[in-house]
Amino acid sequence: GGGPGCVSDAPDEKSPVEARIEDQVLSLMPAITGGDLPFLGCCYGIGILGKHLRADVSKRAYGEPVGTAECALTDEGADDPLLAGLPDRFSAFVGHKEALQELPSGCTHLVASPTCPFQMVRYGRNVYATQFHPEADAAGFETRIRIYRHKGYFAPETADDLIAMCRAADVHAPERILRRFVARYGD
Repeated sequence: GGGPGCVSDAPDEKSPVEARIEDQVLSLMPAITGGDLPFLGCCYGIGILGKHLRADVSKRAYGEPVGTAECALTDEGADDPLLAGLPDRFSAFVGHKEALQELPSGCTHLVASPTCPFQMVRYGRNVYATQFHPEADAAGFETRIRIYRHKGYFAPETADDLIAMCRAADVHAPERILRRFVARYGD
C-alpha cells in the first residue's frame, strides 16, 4: 500500500495498529465479496482485496515511486460503468511499495500502466480496487508527501521537487471515477 502498512509485510514487521486494521478490514471482505457489495479500495485496498482472494501481493515487482503514472483502460475497462467515457489514457497519482503480482481469481482487469500492470480491478459487479489514488488531488498528494517524507518512499530532500511535480501534473480523470462510484452507490 501507499501508507506505512503493507499486507505483504511479515506479521512481526507490522505495528500493533497496522495488524489490527488489516485484520479488521480483512474480516469484512468475505461479506463484501460474497455479497458483491459496493466497495472501492484505493491503494491499500487493492492489496487487501488481493490478499483476501489469495493473489500474490508483494514488493517483488511493480512498486511505483511517489508521482504520476500514465494509466490506460483495458477493453473491459472501457466498458465498465465507472470508467466508460474516460480518456483511454490518463494520469493518476501513485506511490506504493507493494502491488498485485497477478490478477486475482474472479477479477476483471480494468486499468494498466507500463510500470504496474494492475492499476484497477473489479471483482463481481460492484467490488472495485485501484492501485492509483482516485481520491487524491495535487493538494492532497502534497499533504501525503509531507507526512511520508521520512517513511522510505523517496529521499526526504526530494520532497519539494515531488510537490512541484504534483502541482504541475494534469490529474483529473481519477476523481471522475470516485464521483461515479459515489453517484452509483451513494443512495
